[in-house]
Amino acid sequence: MSHIQCHIVMAAIACLLCAGAQPQETFPYPEEPLEFLLNPVDDGFWVYVPGVDPDTEIVFKKEPEYSGDTVFRNAIRLGGSSSDVIGLACDMTAGTLYLDRNRNLDLTDDGPGLRANVSSAPHYARFANVRIEQLHGNVPVHYTLETAVYSYGSYSVVQSGWIGEVEIDGTPCIMGMADNLDGAFGNGDIFLFDHNQNWGARLSCGNEDRLTLPKWLWFEGRLYCIESGFRLMDGYTALAVSLTPVTEGLMDIAFEGQFVSRVMMTNESQEGVLLDWPQAVLRIPVGIYRAQRIDLLDSFSGYPRYEREITAQHHVLKVGGPVKQTVTATREGVSLNLSYTLQGVDHTEYKPDTLSREARARFEIYQGERSVRTGQFEYG
Repeated sequence: MSHIQCHIVMAAIACLLCAGAQPQETFPYPEEPLEFLLNPVDDGFWVYVPGVDPDTEIVFKKEPEYSGDTVFRNAIRLGGSSSDVIGLACDMTAGTLYLDRNRNLDLTDDGPGLRANVSSAPHYARFANVRIEQLHGNVPVHYTLETAVYSYGSYSVVQSGWIGEVEIDGTPCIMGMADNLDGAFGNGDIFLFDHNQNWGARLSCGNEDRLTLPKWLWFEGRLYCIESGFRLMDGYTALAVSLTPVTEGLMDIAFEGQFVSRVMMTNESQEGVLLDWPQAVLRIPVGIYRAQRIDLLDSFSGYPRYEREITAQHHVLKVGGPVKQTVTATREGVSLNLSYTLQGVDHTEYKPDTLSREARARFEIYQGERSVRTGQFEYG
């Protein structure tokens, strides 16, 4: 009987297996909060905002003349109470979206409708560059959305946000944030944080990541509390961000793992702490935490399935590498199905940021000494 051998080759993984942990130098805490201004941008983010429940009755006092009988009504959630919404109606025949921007239940006094310029179908339409303005504490804030309307509801994606080049104790960084329309920055919003160590470690399959906005940031041996607020400038609204050093009410945790560029953990109040390139010993606010996401070399991401808690008593966080490549082969008729996984020490499976063909694992099958098949794994 001949033997079939399967060899797995993946250049990015080979780099991952060979890469070494980077030592970090620690510095004294700054005495005052670090403050930055981030400038508005129209795209680059992705914050999901659901519409209202499909069973919610949306009634307007006045509506435009529609092109046909198929009109879907829903609303964009703005946060807060269930009534804190912008109503909408979509004329599916004409592919036109009407927004109740001034929220007076009159769709005829809010300017012209928006035409579907992304995609549309008889019972589905998607609209790009939907611009709305919200007042948060008397400060006007502009948002750019992509909105989809369908027979049983709607949803929007906030694509705008704020971004800027900042310097944290001598380290140049890129920082960005996006709001889910409620004006209160928290775990429903998006955070961008990038810097030299990520750029140097990132493989060809890696991307600049957008993360859930944490409350705390551990960076280069220090813990900061992140606070944000809108600031009206000359002709636009910026986002003022402060990083306040945290030195009290902390507990020590021990980190074990290789290649880990960040760990996102949340406590029992769903407040997040982002550990950026974690060190062997870290200090975070006292609490009970669970790891939500682990990134390797800013190129692979994994989401732990186990429920192990990190506390002052159980303080060892063991994630990341060494990593192991595993291939499971199953036969289906005349076909041989190969399933590939990249797994860390905590049994978390990691996937590359991009699914480009260059990033996929390659395989080669031998029958004896003869190569009979080569290829690449497909997603899923």
